[in-house]
Amino acid sequence: MAYEYVKKYYGVDPKPGMRVTTEDGKKSGVIARKASYNNYVYVKFDGAKFSVPCHPLDLVYPSK
Repeated sequence: MAYEYVKKYYGVDPKPGMRVTTEDGKKSGVIARKASYNNYVYVKFDGAKFSVPCHPLDLVYPSK
């Protein structure tokens, strides 16, 4: 799994391709594949060229 560490330690289950927003609601984007840091979720925000690392608890995930 791409984000096992994040799932285990932060209790969230990010999946590549999932749409998320920042906690303040100012940005939204799509979760990208895992990169080098285990404790961050990489998000390609709308209009951006590259994905950036975000703390898992700074994102709002879709409810099940």
